[in-house]
Amino acid sequence: MPVENLKDALSAAWRVRARCIDGRIDNGRSVGKCRYQAELNVETLVWTRGRNMLLTDLSARMMCPRCVNRRVSLILEPPPVAGRAAE
Repeated sequence: MPVENLKDALSAAWRVRARCIDGRIDNGRSVGKCRYQAELNVETLVWTRGRNMLLTDLSARMMCPRCVNRRVSLILEPPPVAGRAAE
């Protein structure tokens, strides 16, 4: 079964990580590149965005809390597969 929306991601125990892209932080003396990243709680996303929110539309609704940049990359991670052979 494909994972297409937040409801599917929550049911399948997927993880969502967000990373700021090209944001700038003013440190007073200099301006640095924002490198903020965090794991997002999928259950909270369901509560705030709705369970039918498509995963493809989710990154357009995100904003970096540190630099207020709207360009955010989302990494969707499926749960580890039990019994996967170690390489």
